[in-house]
Amino acid sequence: MGGKIHRNSLKPGHKILWYEIKEILGQGGFGITYLAYDPNLEKHVAIKEYLPIEIAVREGDFSVHPVTEDRGKQYAWGLERFISEAQTLAKFDQPNVVRVLSVTEENNTAYMVMTYEEGQSLQQKLQGKKTLEEAEILKILIPILGGLETVHKAGFIHRDIKPDNIFIRNDGSPVLLDFGSARQALGEETKTLTSLVSPGYAPFEQYFSKGDKQGAWTDIYGLGATLYRAVAGIAPQDAVDRSNAIINNSKDTNVAAVEVGQGKYSERFLKAIDHAIQFKSEDRPQTVAEWKSEFQLPDDPIKEAEEIERVITQPGTKVIEERKATKTPFVDKVWSILKNATYTVFIMLVVILIFDMYTSSIQHKGAKPTNKEAAQQLAEEEKHLKELEQERQEEKLILVKKEVESIVNFLQKRNGVMYEPNQDKPFTGKYVTYYDNEQKKKEGDFKDGKMVGQWTSWYEDGQKREEEFLKDGEGDGLYISWHDNGQKSSEGNYISGKRDGQWTDWHENGQKFIERHFKEDEVDGLSIAWYDNGQKLSKENFINGERDGLETEWYVDGQKKSEGNYISQQKEGLWTDWYDNGQKKSEGNYVNGKREGDWVGWYENGKKRREGTYKNGVSISQQKYEGDTSEKSKFNKAADEALRKMFGDNHVPY
Repeated sequence: MGGKIHRNSLKPGHKILWYEIKEILGQGGFGITYLAYDPNLEKHVAIKEYLPIEIAVREGDFSVHPVTEDRGKQYAWGLERFISEAQTLAKFDQPNVVRVLSVTEENNTAYMVMTYEEGQSLQQKLQGKKTLEEAEILKILIPILGGLETVHKAGFIHRDIKPDNIFIRNDGSPVLLDFGSARQALGEETKTLTSLVSPGYAPFEQYFSKGDKQGAWTDIYGLGATLYRAVAGIAPQDAVDRSNAIINNSKDTNVAAVEVGQGKYSERFLKAIDHAIQFKSEDRPQTVAEWKSEFQLPDDPIKEAEEIERVITQPGTKVIEERKATKTPFVDKVWSILKNATYTVFIMLVVILIFDMYTSSIQHKGAKPTNKEAAQQLAEEEKHLKELEQERQEEKLILVKKEVESIVNFLQKRNGVMYEPNQDKPFTGKYVTYYDNEQKKKEGDFKDGKMVGQWTSWYEDGQKREEEFLKDGEGDGLYISWHDNGQKSSEGNYISGKRDGQWTDWHENGQKFIERHFKEDEVDGLSIAWYDNGQKLSKENFINGERDGLETEWYVDGQKKSEGNYISQQKEGLWTDWYDNGQKKSEGNYVNGKREGDWVGWYENGKKRREGTYKNGVSISQQKYEGDTSEKSKFNKAADEALRKMFGDNHVPY
């Protein structure tokens, strides 16, 4: 993803502290990881930004805020855990665990600064080779086990081990990246983040349980599934798909590693993998040490790998392996002679070197500088070094001054009013800020410490970003914003800081995105949304911010997706859902937002799937039908049955 710009990301050139953003390394539901440059140490670093896109959004001033006030506590809760995770990881000085250098809070969010590793992920390596030899796998596994054991002993778990999160440096040494504990904790809290688990690599307890049910055995499953992928060429069957057979005491539907890798890998190695990916957490090894012991075979390269593991290496250091060859008595004798000869030659070289140094000092004795000359030379060198350091400090001061002048913090905010430093009178006058490239960033007027009149902001390349009118620090009048490609992003009116009247948003390609009417900052009236291809996405009606009336949704190809009525934000009356092939998916009635009466569900092929009767949202009778054996849906028949057993009929989707 390097080099691309995401609409929520910071742009290349933006600075976090003194780190300069270069490009995006990765983007997920929990945040964005950037490649950045540290000018002080003259090296690249990786910076991960906390930005959970389902509950937060970036504003025009680069700050990140919850999408609604209701999400505020959840956002702050996740931010606290993100910072705590960074502080925990920073304590680990282990070459096979990602090195966290620092964490800082800025833009109402937090940034985790990490060592930037060069190489490729295990996923990339497997895409090229499909499977790996046992010895090659063990050279990756053993160092990772050492790192994971260190993490677990500190009371911490990774919670997202998969090939994408094991990175192979250019020297061949592995490192464990992208810990998922904070991400999953936030997902459990908000029930919104969609990418909480990695199918195939996440055990069943990560789908449906809180963090207190997870432990070392959870990470062991993820690492075991990663080994399975390296052996079989595919990930294990997803835990949800395995659940139905397991819960009903039937045979596990996942094909065991001992079957997939038979004849290609040692049996002990394959059995250890199968033990790690057992469905029930109590059936797996409970600690890394316990699982590690299962790999130790007399004829296995694991012993050599363990010797390597005991040597503490730093990231970027290549481990040179010394293989122990079986020697005959004759070979031993020859080796002894050679070894003694080597020692003799070494000693002779040392003696020659010492003698040369001694004679050299005698020859140059007459040219030796006096104490005065030596002191003078030393003083000149020290003076030169001080001048260089002074120039460096002056350059830093200029940069710091420019940075301070380019942000609003040179004004002091007191009770919502801006003051000049050490002044009691609120600031009045023109205000302009600039980027480091001297391009205007923001311009407008203050009156009595509050923003008034027309305010304009620009992107770093000079493209206009926002234009708005303010009164007493609040929006009052026309507001327009633009995408960084120059295409209009949104347009509407404010009255006393609240949206009022018609508002329109556009996609980056210029296609209309959403059109709606506001009344005192609440959606009021018809709201229509479109896909970026111009196809209608949804049509709904609001009264004072609540859905009220008919709502219809469509797929991107124009096929109807769902339709039904709302009354005061609650579903009411007949509701129908369709598959993207036009076939009905489910149909039934709601009363006060709860299912009531007869409901029917169908498979994608049109055959009836189930029908039943609901009362006050609770199923009182159901009839299931066989009619489709496809595995297209993630929560297919097996998942439905597992959910039914765990949560009851009311939680089984149609």
